[in-house]
Amino acid sequence: MKQLPRVFHYASTILADPDPSKSPQEVKEIYSTQYENLKAGTITGPEIKGTETPEAHYTFKPSIGTKG
Repeated sequence: MKQLPRVFHYASTILADPDPSKSPQEVKEIYSTQYENLKAGTITGPEIKGTETPEAHYTFKPSIGTKG
């Protein structure tokens, strides 16, 4: 079975898949060096989009701390 191309989203940014052999969690760890809020964030997906060339879309959601 062929793996679908993956697309990662963070806020309004589309992030390239740095290594298709890595898990979404590992990709999140790679990008957490650039986007610190991802370190404790979550991943949703995959959501399959597209009919002619389907892609697996994942969304990184940052952790949101509370003050007080």
